[in-house]
Amino acid sequence: MTMPDGYADTPQHVDYFEQGSGTRLTADRGGMLVDAMATSAPQASSMALLPAELLSAFRPLLARSSQ
Repeated sequence: MTMPDGYADTPQHVDYFEQGSGTRLTADRGGMLVDAMATSAPQASSMALLPAELLSAFRPLLARSSQ
């Protein structure tokens, strides 16, 4: 998910993400999550862990997002 100006002090600022279960990820916790993820290198084989039908479903989305 890409959220332009999601951290900015603007009307687009995101205060929290809420899951269907009602669990919330607040902006301060989201920032900590982003920082933690930025320190980890992605595994080259991570796509190989997906079942073939999910990988096929995600390929068009991944192709569009990389353009």
